[in-house]
Amino acid sequence: MKQPIRHINPFFVHESCPFKAFVLNISYCRDVSHMSFLAHRIKPHLVDASKQYPNFETWYSKVSTELLYGLRSIVFIYHKNDIAAFSILKHSDVEKKICTFYTVNKYRRNHIGNLLMQNSLQLLGSGSVLITMPDKKVDEFRNILSKYNFVNQNKIMNYYNKNEEEYFFI
Repeated sequence: MKQPIRHINPFFVHESCPFKAFVLNISYCRDVSHMSFLAHRIKPHLVDASKQYPNFETWYSKVSTELLYGLRSIVFIYHKNDIAAFSILKHSDVEKKICTFYTVNKYRRNHIGNLLMQNSLQLLGSGSVLITMPDKKVDEFRNILSKYNFVNQNKIMNYYNKNEEEYFFI
């Protein structure tokens, strides 16, 4: 049986909205085991990403560790006890990045991406925020990138995957 998700830190959500948001990071969790439990709840949703990027397990282990040190956060959008969307954020002294931006298939086309992006950008704060994606995903994200004024700054061949271009938006 799924354990219910504890509502931690809502923001940018109207009371009548059926979707709620919360942030998972060291500042908002009651203990490390709670944070670990929630971080592992998203792992099944990362199957697509794990196919697209080499060394995915190593990266995800690094994310889990960096959550404990306050270098990463995860923004969840949920509906009842289901995770509807999430983003994995990196906020170090040298980089503010949306590393993963994902909406579960059954919740797509409900403007959840906007709610997720608003919450992600609010948490990252002012300044330049980086988001990268492979060329095959750019069309899928074109509208939301445009809405939040992301501009393609660069593209690099073979950055993550052989024979693929990775686009860098700020």
